[in-house]
Amino acid sequence: MSESTVTGQGGPENQSPHWTILGCGEMGTAIAEALRNSGTGRERLLLIQRNPDKRQALRAAGFRVAHELSVADANITDILILAVKPRDIPGVISAARTHLAARTWVISVAAGVTYQRLRALLPEQQPLFRLRPSIFVRQRRGNLLLMQNPTGVTADFLRLRELLGAIGRVFVLPEAMMEQSTWESSSIPAIIIPAILQGFTQAAPAAHAGDVAAMMLAGLDSLSAYLKDQQAAGISPARALDELCEAVVTPGGINDAAMQYLEKNRFHSLLREAKNVYCAAEEQLKKELSAGEPLTAPPLTGETA
Repeated sequence: MSESTVTGQGGPENQSPHWTILGCGEMGTAIAEALRNSGTGRERLLLIQRNPDKRQALRAAGFRVAHELSVADANITDILILAVKPRDIPGVISAARTHLAARTWVISVAAGVTYQRLRALLPEQQPLFRLRPSIFVRQRRGNLLLMQNPTGVTADFLRLRELLGAIGRVFVLPEAMMEQSTWESSSIPAIIIPAILQGFTQAAPAAHAGDVAAMMLAGLDSLSAYLKDQQAAGISPARALDELCEAVVTPGGINDAAMQYLEKNRFHSLLREAKNVYCAAEEQLKKELSAGEPLTAPPLTGETA
């Protein structure tokens, strides 16, 4: 398979491609659970996990797991997801590249490792994609930021977007925008909003903490539905949020007092500054990775169970 065609029996054109996830920490495992929940059978999903305790836990959860990627498994892999730490990417690719079939799609979910860097590590014709998923793909409801294909909209790209659509909401973005948008698509819903919820539930009487959390979550669901309705009516999210605030924040009222307090204490500025810090840290990671040497690669061996 090339990047412009989709051919080959059992390849991604097939409704049930063979997936291999190399590196199964929280994100790799979340993707694995999403694939399984979307109908991918056990024999078409292989997880690579070197930690023996984590490997045993994955097997107990019903997954097919190996210590390392064997040559045999590499040869039948249609889609290889690299879910390892960014600094391990060069070594992992070095170990896998000579054994992967030319048709195999390689998808990196690592932060900071650019398409250009990945492209230099792989054979020239190896289909390559970058993806930044949210941890919520575990429930098949997370965002999946798929990098816009530098070679244009190919048949492979369209097929991948279709496959990923079974496990989450796919957004296609240029690489630079994809990196920055991970803050909004993943960090805010997975870190910032839970921190706010936690603050309010901890402040509530213990007997009612569950009710407080449930009410806030219901409110977030209502907000999401409202914004979707407004967008369907042609109203931008920014305008919809402005109009919503105008409707519920009466000048001189109790909501207005609370909003003024937040603004006085730089609430919105802190959120913007946090994103700037996040983006700066990612840029620093990119520089470090682009200057680094490939790591020593482990052998492609190991038993599958």
